[in-house]
Amino acid sequence: MPRGNITVILAETLADLSKDNFDHFVEQLLDRREEPRVRRNRVEGKSYLEVTTVLVSAFTESGAPQVVLELLRGIRCNSEADRLGETRRAPAALTPPVRIRVRVWCFSGLFYSSRI
Repeated sequence: MPRGNITVILAETLADLSKDNFDHFVEQLLDRREEPRVRRNRVEGKSYLEVTTVLVSAFTESGAPQVVLELLRGIRCNSEADRLGETRRAPAALTPPVRIRVRVWCFSGLFYSSRI
C-alpha cells in the first residue's frame, strides 16, 4: 500500500474490503459506543470514498486510523488492519536519524568534539 495522505490510505484500505466486509464495517461503525458517534444517514448506502470522508471529518486525520484499525479487527479483517498499521508506521521508520555535534570546552582550554 502506498504511503501518503491518511485520507488516501484509509480509502484504499476500505476499497480492499469485499462488499460484505464493507457492509459489516459500516454496521460496526454505527454500533460504536464511544464519542463521537456517526449517524446512520451519513454512511448508510455510501461508497467507500464517502465513508472515508465521514471518518476523517468525525475523528480527525490523527484519530481516524485508530478507529478504522479497531473496527477492522472487530470484524476480523486482520490482514487489512495489519497492512494499515504497517503503512502508518512506515514513514517514521524511514526517517533518517538526527545527528548532533557536541562541543565541550574544558578548563585547560582544550576543545573536544564528538558526534552523538
